Amino acid sequence: MIDAETFTERWRAILSELHLVFEGINVSSVQTLAEVIQSRKSIFISGQGRSGLVARAFANRLMHIGLPVHVVGDITTPAIHEGDLLLAVSSSGGRSTTVAHAETARKLGARLCIVTTTTVSRLTELAEISVFVPVGSGSVTSRQHAGSLFEQAVFLLFDSISALVQQNLNQSDAQLNARHANLQ
Repeated sequence: MIDAETFTERWRAILSELHLVFEGINVSSVQTLAEVIQSRKSIFISGQGRSGLVARAFANRLMHIGLPVHVVGDITTPAIHEGDLLLAVSSSGGRSTTVAHAETARKLGARLCIVTTTTVSRLTELAEISVFVPVGSGSVTSRQHAGSLFEQAVFLLFDSISALVQQNLNQSDAQLNARHANLQ
């Protein structure tokens, strides 16, 4: 049985870790990413595992804002072209599937932005814009299992970017709600 004191200690530790992570994120890179997102004709989102789930949630929010967004690997995802954006989420920057997506996008003239924890990887070599989430060795360490801190931080980062883009594009909450799924 989990007692209230243990539960409280746990969520406070998680929030403390997240606070430290966000203190270390470069705001300028986040602003640049938000600007690129709102200026692309099509946005493609790539990520694997739990990072991919967080990326999909961001794609959903961008759709609510009214942006043309696609999740790489979905059956309805069209071809990427020059001038489009691929946003890749990868903690390690080395997941072979995500790297392959990035290489293809760059070869076709699409812009590449990444969200990652590492400054040296194949993805960082390919990316025009990198948002580094300071989690792991040499950065904020976590008491949580595996990549939980990265995924939590990226989810909050993407929600923050969504709010910026929504404001910049003058989209009201009512407009977002009108785009919300109604076949549930």
